Amino acid sequence: MGTAGKSDNRGARIFPRSPVALINALAVLSVPFWVAAPMVALAASDASGLDPREETALVRAARENNDVALNAIVIAAIARDMDNASDIIADLHRLAPAEAPDVVARAAAIFPDIQLDMAADDGAPTAADETDTVASDSGPTETPSTLYGEMSVGGSYLSGVSSAVNGSLAGRVVSRSVDWTHSLRGNFDYGRADGTTNTRRHAVRARSQYDFSDRFYGFGIATYHDDRFSGYDYQVTEGGGIGYRLFDGPDFTFDFEAGPALRQSKKSDDGDLANELLGRLGIAIDWAISDNAQLSNETSLFVGRSEVTVVSSGTASIEEQAQARNLTALDLQVVEDLSARLSYEFRYLSNPPPAGTATTSLVSFALVHDF
Repeated sequence: MGTAGKSDNRGARIFPRSPVALINALAVLSVPFWVAAPMVALAASDASGLDPREETALVRAARENNDVALNAIVIAAIARDMDNASDIIADLHRLAPAEAPDVVARAAAIFPDIQLDMAADDGAPTAADETDTVASDSGPTETPSTLYGEMSVGGSYLSGVSSAVNGSLAGRVVSRSVDWTHSLRGNFDYGRADGTTNTRRHAVRARSQYDFSDRFYGFGIATYHDDRFSGYDYQVTEGGGIGYRLFDGPDFTFDFEAGPALRQSKKSDDGDLANELLGRLGIAIDWAISDNAQLSNETSLFVGRSEVTVVSSGTASIEEQAQARNLTALDLQVVEDLSARLSYEFRYLSNPPPAGTATTSLVSFALVHDF
């Protein structure tokens, strides 16, 4: 995920050019460290039972009295891991105690050869226990939150202003509860050709999303992008809006979202500062092709006008600007928590700076560890 680089005539300088960029570079480079902590914690816990995403979906289905979804989640989990069916049932009693007896009865009819206890295992609260607890507590009950993510290391082939072989490091952490989803991800790409640095970019992206229903949601995003060869010293974008899930199936989802955005950019050739008010359209697609293959696509389009202030003279001008980005990734599971990822990213900028280029593309391969 990067923009094209051109040969560096100023020497092989790999450090950011400002204190702000240095802080963001350090934040990205620290991805392995803040990813390692939850990985160690999760590795020490029992991996059997419902996984974090299944737990979140089950709690939501129980809250919305969606019996069909409850049955589907538990039955699919048991089919996936029959040896740990008792742990799955224990998680069911812990997260949805009132609905557990009916769900267990349905699962027992589908899996007659598996012993499914009708009561909670290992001290998990029963429906009666949960009722007593709620009745004795005047405050609202808390819903569980889950933490998961990934880290990847790989290489890439870049085409655009120049071609080069690059290395990349990326990480992502997601915290999800019933209604809220928060994510933070970062990446760093660096490359050299013929002894000369021609790629050095890093980006950090934060996103928060609140689900109003199964399909409608609101979101807010903030990104910092620093690409030494894009023609910009940096670009900072803030935005938000409303999203809608057009398709919501067990193996395929399609989200559409729209909203306003603000962007602040500094050109590297003459120090121009640009403040842009943009409209943003976005599409996100996830398709579980099989148990071991996942295809995803993210497309975003920014359209608007920017007011450019020239630092040297203090004058201003208005420029129209359009920017598009498309990222497609195919994940193939190698073992339980390790996947191979092949991705293709395409970027378009209608009015690039003199030092930049209108279109760039990036093909990359990486190994991804999920936690």
